[in-house]
Amino acid sequence: MYRVSRGVLTAALVGLMVVLASPPAFTQRDFAGPDFTGYWNQRFHEEADERGPGPTVGDYTGLPLNEGARLRADSWTASQYTQVGLLCRQHQTGEITRGPQSVTMWREIDPITRDTIAWHAQWRRTNEGDNTIWLDGRPPPPALALHTFMGFQTGGFVGDRLVATVTHMKEGFQRRNGVPRSDRQTVRQHFLRRDNILTIVTFTYDPVYFSEPMVQSSEYVLNPGQGQVSPPFPCFEAREIARDIGEVPHNLPGTNTASIDFAKKFNLPLEAVRGGAETLYPEYRTRLRELMSAQAAPGGGAAR
Repeated sequence: MYRVSRGVLTAALVGLMVVLASPPAFTQRDFAGPDFTGYWNQRFHEEADERGPGPTVGDYTGLPLNEGARLRADSWTASQYTQVGLLCRQHQTGEITRGPQSVTMWREIDPITRDTIAWHAQWRRTNEGDNTIWLDGRPPPPALALHTFMGFQTGGFVGDRLVATVTHMKEGFQRRNGVPRSDRQTVRQHFLRRDNILTIVTFTYDPVYFSEPMVQSSEYVLNPGQGQVSPPFPCFEAREIARDIGEVPHNLPGTNTASIDFAKKFNLPLEAVRGGAETLYPEYRTRLRELMSAQAAPGGGAAR
C-alpha cells in the first residue's frame, strides 16, 4: 500500500485548481466554435402578423420609445416610400432578423493559417451584400467613416455563442410603421445553435430614440435542401408619383388621426399602445388595469 504525504497531496490539489482556473491555452481564433454553415429558414412563432403583412399604424407596443421617437413615428406616412431615394431602402442588421427572409451562413477561412477569420450571413433583402462578422481583431473604422445598412461588425465566441457588435449603420426603421432607428445605434447579436435550430438574440442600443435597449429573439430552422445562396433582392428605382421638387409626404404634429386607430380597433387605452420602457415590465399591468377601468366607466370613452 502506497502512502502519500499530506504535503504532496496538498501540492497536487493546488496545482489542479490552478489549471482549472487558468484560461485555455488556445486563442480566440483557435476556437472555431459551433458550425453555423447552412441555409436557415425563419420561424414566425412571435409577432407573425407584423413580420409578414406588416404592423398596424400606431402600434408601438413592446418598444422602449422616447418622445422623440413617437413624434417621428407619428409624422410618418407610407407614401414616403414612393420617393425615389427611399424606394430601395433596405432592412438593417438587427432589424432584418425579424423579417420574413431566410438566411444563409458560411465561414471564411484564412488560406494560410486556416483560422476562421469571419462569419458571413446573407439575408435576401440585403442589396449591399452579406453581413460580415470579422473575428480577426481588426479595429473599427473612425466614427465619421461611411455608414451602411449592414454596418461594420466584429465578433468572437463567448462559450458556444457567437457574439457580434455592429456599428456604423445608417438610420432606418425598427418597425415598418414609422418607428425609427438612428445612425448612432449600436447592435449586439448573439448567435446560438442547438441541433437544427438557430437562435439570434438582438440587443439594439439607440441613444436617440430608445430609452432602454431593445431586446428581441428570432428562431430559424436548418434547411439542408435549399441548395444555393439566396441572391440579393432586386430593386429598381423609378418615379412612381409626380411631385413638386422638395415635396415630402408627412403628417404634421397632431394631425395623424390614423395613429390612434390601433387603440380604437382593440379598445385599448391609447397610453398603453404608445410604447415606452415602462410598458415592457410586468409592473405595468397595475397601471393598465387602472386605465382599462377608467375607460370602461361611464363617460370614459375609448383609446384615452
